[in-house]
Amino acid sequence: MQLVNTLLRPAINNQQILSEPISLPIEKLNLVIKELIKEKDEEKERFNGIIAGLLAEKDKDKVDKDAMFDRMSQIEAMLTATVRR
Repeated sequence: MQLVNTLLRPAINNQQILSEPISLPIEKLNLVIKELIKEKDEEKERFNGIIAGLLAEKDKDKVDKDAMFDRMSQIEAMLTATVRR
């Protein structure tokens, strides 16, 4: 956002706008747009990383849960066998 302020501040002065060729403010705006797109892409990449981490954790939790249920079934079978003796 600092870049946006730095690039647009001079264009706010009417005298400077009139003295600059029309392409210069457009070039500045293009730079601002490119910087904003870059920031949004970085933010999107960061969120994708967070989502990937959460999905990996979810998969790990599912594996842990399945292992726990398997272990509980084994314990239940052992207890049932012990009680029947």
